[in-house]
Amino acid sequence: MVSAFRNASNDNHLMSARGLTGIATLYADLAVPGEKQKTDPEGNKWDLGSDAMFKFEYVKDSSAKHGGLLMKSAATYADSGAAMVEMLKRGMVKPEQLVG
Repeated sequence: MVSAFRNASNDNHLMSARGLTGIATLYADLAVPGEKQKTDPEGNKWDLGSDAMFKFEYVKDSSAKHGGLLMKSAATYADSGAAMVEMLKRGMVKPEQLVG
């Protein structure tokens, strides 16, 4: 959902828009081979699949392509816990490295 506000002056143009936030599954393969434990919707096998979130912030710009919206910022967030556990199992990380 994109929402916006107008400035207080009389020019009445769109100054800013909010953004888009969503949830996704982040699939990844690790550098050290191991069992492929997760399958994406297209049937591809991956080492990991964990919940993630994305957030895009847009601003209105009349000179921009794609309906006059420019991406101001993009951020992704993912839980690294599943990756750490699997990296420990595969010997990629030692426990003492995590508490250093």
